[in-house]
Amino acid sequence: GCWFSNIESIVKVSDEKTILIHNPDAEELKNIMLKSDLAISAGRQTLYELARIGLPVIGIGTAENQLHNLFAWERAGFLEYAGMHDDRQILDNILMAINKSLPFSERLKRSNLGKKYVDGRGVERISDYLMGN
Repeated sequence: GCWFSNIESIVKVSDEKTILIHNPDAEELKNIMLKSDLAISAGRQTLYELARIGLPVIGIGTAENQLHNLFAWERAGFLEYAGMHDDRQILDNILMAINKSLPFSERLKRSNLGKKYVDGRGVERISDYLMGN
């Protein structure tokens, strides 16, 4: 995003397998998500967007107030929690989570769970409930 002040440092450690996308707009971000097999994300609103399209996630906490969200998605089976961003073992945890997520069958299971929990019909269900349907 636009808040990174260390882009030059990130570019320096990048290799030919790295695609650095800095500050994409909403359409570009959506297209990236739709083309991806796995996401690494903080525990914010983006988790719901990733669940809606069925993109499995490795979750990283960047603030204490995200933990409930991350743990709930992990219990649901959609997300593999890797820890807080400043954990000493975060890179090892991410690597373990990636390895656990490598089998297509695992990613497909998580994809289906995400789409099950965020199906795009929430407003309709709320309306039906309020109208007594």
